[in-house]
Amino acid sequence: MNNKMTIFYSKFTGNIEGVFSGEVNYDVFVDREEDVKAYCIRKVANFDGQFLATFFNYKINLETNKVEIKNQVNITL
Repeated sequence: MNNKMTIFYSKFTGNIEGVFSGEVNYDVFVDREEDVKAYCIRKVANFDGQFLATFFNYKINLETNKVEIKNQVNITL
């Protein structure tokens, strides 16, 4: 099992573009590699399976460089 994961996030908004198990480079985005390089930051962190599975619920605070829960929208049905 990998003990690292790689996080790619927007350097403008902090939105997380992708999280991958292990240490990977921008080439994981295949035909979008150059585009992703232009607007994303790549960070390697300790592996966290729960974060990997639910990264879409989080963003990076660009002022503190810490992971935060995104604002949740409540919908009444």
